[in-house]
Amino acid sequence: MAQTTPNFGFNIAEGTDTVNLLTQCYPNFTSLDSILQGIKESGVTTAVATKTGTNFAVVRTDTDCNFFRFTATANYVAGDTFTVDGVAVTATSPAGTALASGAFVINQSVIAVLNSAVLTVFAGGVANVDAADVDYDNTGSGLTATNVQDAIDEVKGSIPSGFAATAITYDNTVSGLTATNAQAAIDELAGNSGGKSLIASANANISWASQLTSLETAFNGLTNEQKLGAVLVSGVGVYHYNGNGRFVKTEVTSSVCEIDQLNVLTHTFLRFDSPSSYTNNSSSNNSNTLELYA
Repeated sequence: MAQTTPNFGFNIAEGTDTVNLLTQCYPNFTSLDSILQGIKESGVTTAVATKTGTNFAVVRTDTDCNFFRFTATANYVAGDTFTVDGVAVTATSPAGTALASGAFVINQSVIAVLNSAVLTVFAGGVANVDAADVDYDNTGSGLTATNVQDAIDEVKGSIPSGFAATAITYDNTVSGLTATNAQAAIDELAGNSGGKSLIASANANISWASQLTSLETAFNGLTNEQKLGAVLVSGVGVYHYNGNGRFVKTEVTSSVCEIDQLNVLTHTFLRFDSPSSYTNNSSSNNSNTLELYA
């Protein structure tokens, strides 16, 4: 007597059965084909996303798969559009909202799900976070502020108008610097990079991206210990190493906390302006020589 498999109901012939290939075997193959196609469509395939102008053109390795991943070749900017395999789609966040600038950045792995003409993008990019929404622990500082925005405002408000760094006494006992006030100490550090050795330099009057590209090999040649103490020095200031190829310089004014980030691995210059915006200045020229010290 003919039987069927317990899970998918495939026909099974016993030794004494007369087998009709058309009615007993053929249905097995058609059912198996449908099952395998369903598995294929529910899997995750790879894709390539190329940005031209303001459009990301995504090409999937397997067009049957609606789940796919790609490595970003450029930063996402609000208003950028998408096509998938040549068809225009609307990109949204997992919450269904429009993507914000920095939704993903260059060299980041991105996962996307295509549902008809809607592309849901999953990526932990540079979020637009308001400083007032970021908690601040005032236990050590003695400030009354409980969020970052209020803490910055409180610190700024406590500094007398016109107060000069030259009026702040600096103890040089540990550092070995000759400076005796804050202004002179900063100038001394900027001038000699804190006693570090010059490793490599990039010519002036070329793009930040070109300068960072030329310094990448020298940076990769540093030991992990050297990298931890490395700095990049330019005419606009000193950038301190912050991990993963990033060098950071922070400036605080009365209304803005400005953070400049140079990345020698991705060759990018991003400027973050608190509370909620950033710009990519990688293609702009730096009129100063960029030097790597360690």
